[in-house]
Amino acid sequence: MSNKIGRFEIINEIARSEIGCTYKASDSESGHTVALKTINLELLGDQAEALVQRIDEEAETSKALSSHCAAMEYVQGNSIATMLARKEGFSIWDLQDITRQTCQGLDHAHVNKVVHYSLEPAKVMVQWDGTVKILSFGISGMGAYAVLATGKSPEVLHYLSPEQLRGEPLDGRSNLFTLGAILYEMVTERKAFDAEDADQLRQQILEQMPVAPDQINRKIHPALSEVIMKALAKVPEGRYASGQELVNDLERCKESATKAAAAKKTAQPATSPSATAKTISPKRSGNHRLRRVLPAGEKAVPQP
Repeated sequence: MSNKIGRFEIINEIARSEIGCTYKASDSESGHTVALKTINLELLGDQAEALVQRIDEEAETSKALSSHCAAMEYVQGNSIATMLARKEGFSIWDLQDITRQTCQGLDHAHVNKVVHYSLEPAKVMVQWDGTVKILSFGISGMGAYAVLATGKSPEVLHYLSPEQLRGEPLDGRSNLFTLGAILYEMVTERKAFDAEDADQLRQQILEQMPVAPDQINRKIHPALSEVIMKALAKVPEGRYASGQELVNDLERCKESATKAAAAKKTAQPATSPSATAKTISPKRSGNHRLRRVLPAGEKAVPQP
């Protein structure tokens, strides 16, 4: 292919799938390095024109979001997907910090009537300084629309909300469902919804609740499990009304974990080693943990 797409100079290909490609590119007008996503419109047939129009509208609406964790720029750091692949686990403090920043970005988008249509772990990035960025606002419909129109089953299908699968109008609570699925995976190292084929996966999302996280990992506080399960409610009315509501409940979980850890430490003999959890640990790590799992030089961007 040509090394230019419009005003963008292609630097290299980052990822490719049946649906499209993601490139690292340079914007000749601004000089910025960006993540440029393309899609194979031939897969969409007569739905291609409507998709292009929807993407144009979404991109225009999302221009005001760049300072609030929404990004199409090339972000250096690691995605939640990369962290999950390492199976190192997340402390309750890291979980709360990542969720807080993600919810701030989502809430700001939702106030501006923007919904992310293909949120997944690969699109939640933690930069080297611990700042969280949500990728692909403004072009988020590309992957999701292609999934629903073609029947293909890329990774994003695991995180679509029931109302999105039914083709219903979406609001911010759809993104909170997806965030619940991401949190579920962060604390259990399992997907909330997983199946051998796309039809079975759709059925799970539409009809089945996953096993509660604290039933999979006994070291997860029941209150944290309840927060995640509420986010995964099948109907929007059963979920949190905003990301801030979810963060408030998660903050209470962190306080409970802190008190429990302090009580346990007081009760233990001085020579007794402290018990630690692989996934949700009472040991505070903060940005130290985030920096440790983000070695200098690594880059990760969402799959197309």
